[in-house]
Amino acid sequence: MAAVRADEIPVPRGRPRLTGRVRGWLDRESILGPVFVTPALLLLLLLVAYPFVMAVYFSLSNAFIGRPSQFIGIKNFVRLWESDAFRQTFQNAFVFTGIAVAFKVVLGIALALLLNEQLWFKRLIRGAVLLPWVIPTALSTLGWWWMFNSLYSVVNWTGIALGLMDPPGPNWLGQRYYAMAAVITVNVWRGLPFFAITILAALVAIPKELYEAAEADGAGANARFWHITLPLLKPVLAVVVLFSTIFTFSDFNIVYILTHGGPSNSTRLFATLSRMVGIDTGASARARRSRSTSSRSWPSWSGRSSGSCASRPTDTGGEATSAPEGDDASPSRPLPPVRALPLLPHDAHLAEASLLLLDDDASLSVREDAIAIAVLTRR
Repeated sequence: MAAVRADEIPVPRGRPRLTGRVRGWLDRESILGPVFVTPALLLLLLLVAYPFVMAVYFSLSNAFIGRPSQFIGIKNFVRLWESDAFRQTFQNAFVFTGIAVAFKVVLGIALALLLNEQLWFKRLIRGAVLLPWVIPTALSTLGWWWMFNSLYSVVNWTGIALGLMDPPGPNWLGQRYYAMAAVITVNVWRGLPFFAITILAALVAIPKELYEAAEADGAGANARFWHITLPLLKPVLAVVVLFSTIFTFSDFNIVYILTHGGPSNSTRLFATLSRMVGIDTGASARARRSRSTSSRSWPSWSGRSSGSCASRPTDTGGEATSAPEGDDASPSRPLPPVRALPLLPHDAHLAEASLLLLDDDASLSVREDAIAIAVLTRR
């Protein structure tokens, strides 16, 4: 009988452990790639794709908080364009963004060139430049609001002291063009560090040999800037301008805190208009309110507000009859009186609206009218 060596004896192997199998799977590129991409893909789907799809759906429907929505096509866009407030907002957005981004580009390049020089306390200065970008926007804008305030304006006081303004100085937040200049100034002040630091990083990456060779050829400072610095900065400038345009176009905090979009919609942007339409009035899309608010709710409101302008009769002495409009319109339902909603701010209006909201017997339509009146009073 032939002898058998020990290493030739077959030994049954156990099943590999779970960790071993997982490690083996992760060694495959076809599995490891999707594992790394899946978390980022989920974030994009939940935080970008889903809100975008819902926004498109809301824009094509008559969505209203607390009510079922129906698809109405592009009626919202047609009504928006017919609105004078929206057309003014459309113009304001492009003027605000264009002027602010242009100033940030010019001043950002100048500040970056200055910070690139050999200065005393250079690191401290670079850190201080970032302060407007680091400070929360709401807090810094409140400081600017105090500086532009018509009663305590530091800007006016300084201008009058230097002889640049006639007393009492302009009302920065209460006049049309001054208000736009004020919000642009604050936006440029806050966005300038982003431009300066990003452009400074690109300046540091430019090889110094190029400047030395150009200087040896007799090129001056202006020639070196236009033929070396600026061409090499164009890729970085394109990215910075793109991001700044997006951020400026959708700016909300600065305009809302300083002017609330006023005076007379002269500084209202898309973000503040969306808040007014979607949150203040409760409409997810800019559509006409449903006709569920029937005429029986208006006598109830008028009876409760006999002391306010809501109870005044119309000039014609009666109620006008509505014309059919849309699928849910009813020609037999009368429109509310012309003076049914109070148009002048009055403390009694807010008190009456609060009583209606607290009344358990009030119908849904009456509560909605009370909310609308409270919003009008607050504005």
